[in-house]
Amino acid sequence: MSLIKLKHNMILKKSFSLLELIFVIIVVSILSSVAVSKYSNSIQKANILKLQAQVAYIREKINSNIIEQRLKANIPILDSLDDNDKELFNLIMKQPIKAVSNKGGNWSKDMTNTYKAWINSDEYVKFVYNSDDFTFDCDIKDKYCQEMTQ
Repeated sequence: MSLIKLKHNMILKKSFSLLELIFVIIVVSILSSVAVSKYSNSIQKANILKLQAQVAYIREKINSNIIEQRLKANIPILDSLDDNDKELFNLIMKQPIKAVSNKGGNWSKDMTNTYKAWINSDEYVKFVYNSDDFTFDCDIKDKYCQEMTQ
């Protein structure tokens, strides 16, 4: 009889108690919530870096277009950066940027010479191209504008 009791106690010792299972579930959920927030912050930072590089490239292409016109002894004219809403900046870039709304790291056209640089699906920075002085700028008060134009 004591042998049966001993085997029964050994079987019970191999299983987890309800309290131990609840503790493990709580620990795993806390760790996963921290990991998800870190991951989403990393994605947002990557989107900002991508857009920052694209802003610098767009500005460089505007300047090179103006310089090229001046070297040809022309009065610089660049009224618009593109001629449609699907392929943005196609008048200054050989490889235009495809317009995608509400997706982080992408661009969309708002109005003529006004663009949205999407940080994530909810937030964007509005850029305006001024054809009078050939600038491509955002509102410096915008919380992401300074990051994207450094």
